[in-house]
Amino acid sequence: MYNSIKCSICDNIINLFKYKSMKDWQINGYLCSNCYSKKIKEHYVHKKEDTLKN
Repeated sequence: MYNSIKCSICDNIINLFKYKSMKDWQINGYLCSNCYSKKIKEHYVHKKEDTLKN
């Protein structure tokens, strides 16, 4: 069998794909697809807001 890898945010077992976090997030380990999607949306929403402010 394979080693179980858990998501660094939600602690669920990652089944198929594991995602590395961006350095800006300061998260060690891998993320599941759900947590990665949430974090990537947050990242780009904040980036867009910062761009619009300038």
